[in-house]
Amino acid sequence: MELGLLLLVGWIVGAFLSAFVASQKGRDPLGWAALAFIFSPLIILIALAAVPPLQTRSSPTTDLPAGDSPRRPARNVTDTIEHMSKKCPQCAERIKFEALVCRYCNHRFVAEEVRKEIEAVKLDLEQTSVVAEPVVEWMNCPKCGNLIRPDPATGTCCRCGFVVSHPGS
Repeated sequence: MELGLLLLVGWIVGAFLSAFVASQKGRDPLGWAALAFIFSPLIILIALAAVPPLQTRSSPTTDLPAGDSPRRPARNVTDTIEHMSKKCPQCAERIKFEALVCRYCNHRFVAEEVRKEIEAVKLDLEQTSVVAEPVVEWMNCPKCGNLIRPDPATGTCCRCGFVVSHPGS
């Protein structure tokens, strides 16, 4: 009876350990814990040791933490237009703003209308460009690996407190 209870407790602790290792590698801890509980914590820990950590997010303008959005001026108007997109009226997929043909359904746009839209957006961007306060770039924290914007006053990671840059630089 005691051996069975000890084995059960060890199995559960192994499942929690698997969940912890999975979360440290950027993987789903609940799923890995369930696999460890069903199969074997030892097998799952070996599998977790073999899989590489998931890559952290690296594109600050598209993959931002929930509720955050960078509000910084573009380097120039052309750079802004290159990153803009529009919705195809036929298939509703997002395509490049300057596209003349939808890459999904081959819907053709009138070249003159696209040129006029681009010119109108360029004019609007040039008229509304605002000089903003210095923006701290998004980066991956060297210690915790999370996508962060360092605190401008202290230069620290907002998640783990690691000093990632000197204040004011």
